[in-house]
Amino acid sequence: MRKKSLYPAAMQQTKPPESGTMQVAGAEVAYLIVRSAKRRRSVEFRFDAARQLVFRAPLRTSTAHIRRLMAKHEAWIVRQLARLHAAPAKVMTAFVDGNNIDYLGKPLRLEVQQAPSRIKVARHKGSRLRITGESLDADAVRAAVHGWLRQQATTRFPRRVALWARRMNLPYGRVLVSNPRRQWASCSYKNDLRFSWRLIMVPPRLLDYVVVHELAHVVQKNHSAAFWRLVEATLPDYRQRRKELQALGSRVLP
Repeated sequence: MRKKSLYPAAMQQTKPPESGTMQVAGAEVAYLIVRSAKRRRSVEFRFDAARQLVFRAPLRTSTAHIRRLMAKHEAWIVRQLARLHAAPAKVMTAFVDGNNIDYLGKPLRLEVQQAPSRIKVARHKGSRLRITGESLDADAVRAAVHGWLRQQATTRFPRRVALWARRMNLPYGRVLVSNPRRQWASCSYKNDLRFSWRLIMVPPRLLDYVVVHELAHVVQKNHSAAFWRLVEATLPDYRQRRKELQALGSRVLP
């Protein structure tokens, strides 16, 4: 009797990703081969954020063929490596197995595990964040983790706004979570409050400072003395919280 597969038919049209290294122009280059039968007829390749050369290839592509491609495109690989090393500040290397990300001011250790499925992210044993899926280069992991963090922010931020609005006895409009690059939050003239999802990475007491700050703008659309008196009446230690948040800014934004 034919043994029944544990996975749906769509998932069988893949192979486990294959990783390795190869010497190119005297440099050791790490590579990852992701094979799939899903609408793919040619091999595509690029460096991910961890300086790993990722190949996305048809299901039956051999490792020997990938190595021949690396040899053929040696000059391009050397140029790309030189560019990446010349701009280290732009290279994201945190999103790999075993490294940490910040969540509510505490580290979450990444557990990156290959699996014949779409990418999934779930909290595991409290202090770990498990990412499973078929195509897990550093860019894919980064996108998945950012998506999970943004989801947590969308759930948590409205609750904190509601709590502090009750304490301050202030109305407000919508609570929005977005991706601003140069500020933590803003308050519109309709009193809609918009927050950067990256605030989910900082300690809750600093998130609370931003929430109180924006709620104070409901009655003071400026940074006048009256504005800061309202903030201080709610959070007497707001100066210390603001200082801590500014120190974290370079790590969390953009």
